[in-house]
Amino acid sequence: MRLSITGERQRVFHESASPATDEITLAERTAADRIGYEHEPAVKFSPGCQTRSEMSCILDSLRAAADRDECQFELFVTPYGKRQFIAAWTRNLSERFDDRLSSGECWGVLNDGRLGILLVRDIATDAAEDVLESVAARREWFLDALADAGCPAAAEYTYPLEPLAGHQLDRVFHGLPLYPEGGIEPFFAKPTPLWKRAFDMTLAVLLLVALSPLLLLIAVLTKLTSRGPIFFCQPRTGRGGRPFMMLKFRSMVVEAESLQHSLRELNEQDGPAFKMGHDPRITWLGHWLRRTCIDELPQLWNVLCGEMSLVGPRPLPLCESAACAGWQRRRLEVTPGITGLWQVRGRHKTSFDEWMQFDLEYIEQRSLRLDLLIMFSTIPSLIPRHRRSAAAEIPVELDAATDGATN
Repeated sequence: MRLSITGERQRVFHESASPATDEITLAERTAADRIGYEHEPAVKFSPGCQTRSEMSCILDSLRAAADRDECQFELFVTPYGKRQFIAAWTRNLSERFDDRLSSGECWGVLNDGRLGILLVRDIATDAAEDVLESVAARREWFLDALADAGCPAAAEYTYPLEPLAGHQLDRVFHGLPLYPEGGIEPFFAKPTPLWKRAFDMTLAVLLLVALSPLLLLIAVLTKLTSRGPIFFCQPRTGRGGRPFMMLKFRSMVVEAESLQHSLRELNEQDGPAFKMGHDPRITWLGHWLRRTCIDELPQLWNVLCGEMSLVGPRPLPLCESAACAGWQRRRLEVTPGITGLWQVRGRHKTSFDEWMQFDLEYIEQRSLRLDLLIMFSTIPSLIPRHRRSAAAEIPVELDAATDGATN
């Protein structure tokens, strides 16, 4: 596979940041990335530097090719820093990379404002030992170029995470881990559209206020009817692979998680997910909460915090998400949701692969119209099937619901 980059940009390099006001800290980026707004690049682009949107498209196409075992790529990422530092690195890298990059290499601005350098290897043609040695030499040249540009030690990522074509990759190269903490997933994350965030915030506030008496009643009943806390907090995998604490009303006994291993052989869901139709860990109140999905209402707070959306892929526990195949982890490109296509298309009847396909369909075609249709379809999907009338069912047809949809 060869990397094709189109469009010549002769943007004027510009460096006007002041040290006092334009510092980009890790905490600020983490807070912004949790919600997923698209923020402006830290610098303007010099010739040869890909824009944020171009780098996003390139990463998407490379990931699809890598999932088909056609290529493997590595990503060098500069650290966070003040804008004038990033501007200087951009200028210096432009001077060093000018006319020196091959067809399988490019560099530009990533979705979090940092600079990234891509090195692509074709699995089919780059398996010979001499080619592998040249790839290693190229990686060393990239690291030397970063050092010469005045950039501190950069993080290095590889995708896919597992070695391909039988060649074992070292986990450390030049003192840099190939699998830094957090992984490469955050760089595939897509920005949350403003309409979606505004819709989530407005409806979440209205629902929390309107349902506050019910929430208070459920909290009291949960505390009175079983031993343990009111809420169940569990780490789940969010947008870009970042973990967050998802809230639910507790519907199981306190030691439920420790008991799951002993029930694994009774799992009714294929794949890494765990689901049981008649789970003995559920309390008597929990059966009603789960049947009506009222136990999910505290996640409206996660929506307000920007960790979840009203509609989106359902977040998985960390261990289940880590066990997903590469193509299935594309669901981490967007903010997870309280409800989604999987819920309204028969969550108890689908395989794990079909569940993942529903999530990817939603990501490709999400729109306000589709979100509204899924939310309206969620209500009849909560009614037991023997009580559901044909008129109550609202089919979710993606082609009709997303005609002209934009992300």
